[in-house]
Amino acid sequence: MFIGKVINDIMTGEKQSSKFYTKKKVNDYLQNERKLVGKMKILIYGVRDYEEDVMIECLKANNVSADMINVDLTEETLDKAKGYDGISIQQVKEIKDEAIFAKLKEYGVKVISSRTAGVDMINLEAAKKNGIIVTNVPRYSPNAIAELAVSHSLNLLRKCDKVDCRM
Repeated sequence: MFIGKVINDIMTGEKQSSKFYTKKKVNDYLQNERKLVGKMKILIYGVRDYEEDVMIECLKANNVSADMINVDLTEETLDKAKGYDGISIQQVKEIKDEAIFAKLKEYGVKVISSRTAGVDMINLEAAKKNGIIVTNVPRYSPNAIAELAVSHSLNLLRKCDKVDCRM
């Protein structure tokens, strides 16, 4: 919670951050967090081919090790999480069954990190009930989203789908 407050204060430019958090204090905290994450055992579910190289590079750059698999988290793949401290997912398939969260807790999983902006596919109450923290990507590039919306609008206006069918 502390780091979230610090980062929020720094990002929003609130003056109290300089009063309460010195740069050294923030850096010390971040360094300690990196050490803790580096010691965590992490399993990354649903890794796509195009993600793998980038993930490996990012993990190495941050001195973090993780195992990667190309299947989503389901009741059938749940056992793969046994012995991990945290898991990362990117999927639209819902994870709503409370038994899954109870099993994750039993296996030692403390964090589910979704590589998506939304978490509507996760039963947040069941996660909370089992002491599992759920994180997500707070937002994606607003420029990329705007560009996509404009390009889709142009495709509709110019009836590109009909042109494609005729070719």
